[in-house]
Amino acid sequence: MSPFSHSAALTLFILGLSSPAAAQSTAASQSLDDPTALATFEALISYDIETAGIAATKSANADVREVASTFVQGHKGLLKQAQDLAKKLNMTPTPPKEAPLGQAHSDALRELKATTGEKFDSVFIANEVAYHAGAIKILRDTLVPAIQNPQLKAAVNAAVPAFETHLAASQKLATKYHVQTGMLPTPHEFRGRSRSTADAGRRPLGQYGTRERLGSVMSPVQASSPGMTGGAW
Repeated sequence: MSPFSHSAALTLFILGLSSPAAAQSTAASQSLDDPTALATFEALISYDIETAGIAATKSANADVREVASTFVQGHKGLLKQAQDLAKKLNMTPTPPKEAPLGQAHSDALRELKATTGEKFDSVFIANEVAYHAGAIKILRDTLVPAIQNPQLKAAVNAAVPAFETHLAASQKLATKYHVQTGMLPTPHEFRGRSRSTADAGRRPLGQYGTRERLGSVMSPVQASSPGMTGGAW
């Protein structure tokens, strides 16, 4: 098996959409205030500056380093826009007690720092797919509905296409290097289709064959799951 056939556990952990915490996303969005939404937005942007920043110099493949560098620059631009808007609105970000994707990000950083060569690229690519897909869901389904300030709402909503573009680029790398991600095509691949079909395409696939069990995946860096499928889309 190719060293790039990385476990889909990372993707399934971040996209555990049927976990109890995810099931409460609607209720959470109703109680989320704008300063906390701003802090969450900035954190989601910053995560990839760190992970892609490592890959931009550590990856063994030139195309992976190039994509990672593009991600870093893109996210730095988004972060500056968010920070400039915060100053304009005189709004101080208030971090939540538990940052969305925060633990997954910490786990990814730890593994990226501990691996090298082809294994590093496999870990990085799998994380980029999972991270961007998870961030898109949080931005679109939790932050945008909850934000009251129209300028902040518009800024968060406007960032979604950039995340989708990065997700598509990550999935192309996953296809090229045979990295299992547990995901079907990005939303870009479903333009022109019915909404129900597009929504189905964003569901992660796993060895259980249903979404109900996805929340049982405990950690992105724990046991491999060779029965999981995905990656070749």
